[in-house]
Amino acid sequence: MSIKYSDNFKLSIIREYEKGEKSNALIAREFGVARSTVTKWIKKYGKECPKKNQYTTTIRDSSKNIHNLNKRIKELERENEFLKKAMTFFVHKID
Repeated sequence: MSIKYSDNFKLSIIREYEKGEKSNALIAREFGVARSTVTKWIKKYGKECPKKNQYTTTIRDSSKNIHNLNKRIKELERENEFLKKAMTFFVHKID
């Protein structure tokens, strides 16, 4: 037996989620609705879940950026060590 919820009820849940203050699981508990139902409504009626998508995309991009920066730091450190050794070699060769 499925329960029919009014559009106003669904919209109030979606608005609550889009505030970005609560997870869909917490909202589901507060409103007495299954979490999967809330998630389905958010995907179907929400503004394509902008807060969630924006947040996860930002984290993913930041994580990728940090990884690339750390990779670049290691590369520059290796180059720096090589140049130090080369400088020492050429200084001794000139003397």
